[in-house]
Amino acid sequence: HLQLACELYKQIEQFEASTRNMSDLARASLPQETLRRIDQARQELQSIYSVHPQLTPNDLQTLFQQVTWDASADAKAVRSLTGKMPAQIEARVTKACQRIAEAVGTNGRCLDVGCGPGILVPYLAAQDVRESQIVGIDLS
Repeated sequence: HLQLACELYKQIEQFEASTRNMSDLARASLPQETLRRIDQARQELQSIYSVHPQLTPNDLQTLFQQVTWDASADAKAVRSLTGKMPAQIEARVTKACQRIAEAVGTNGRCLDVGCGPGILVPYLAAQDVRESQIVGIDLS
């Protein structure tokens, strides 16, 4: 149930990110099949929440954040020590950045907390996230 919930959550978040700044007229022109699929995904996810009350939307959001943060932290640690990233960690970073790009869409923003010198920017750019969509903050 967790894997299905994650997939449904991802679909809904991607749709919301891609339509967040749309006008009512633009939303009205979306294909009915797309709207039907998103409504079905929402209903299915609500059903999972009903059957598994210990699972919440915050849990899914936290899960997606954890994947991203873990990949970012590993990448920064290895790169700071060696100057390059092993293929396995680079694959994790790429996958995390793909998820971020899907969630951000073309109009959203990405906040990289603890960004250091901006190691993730090229990986996000490779997923078509524009630099103007990325905000970084680091206390060091």
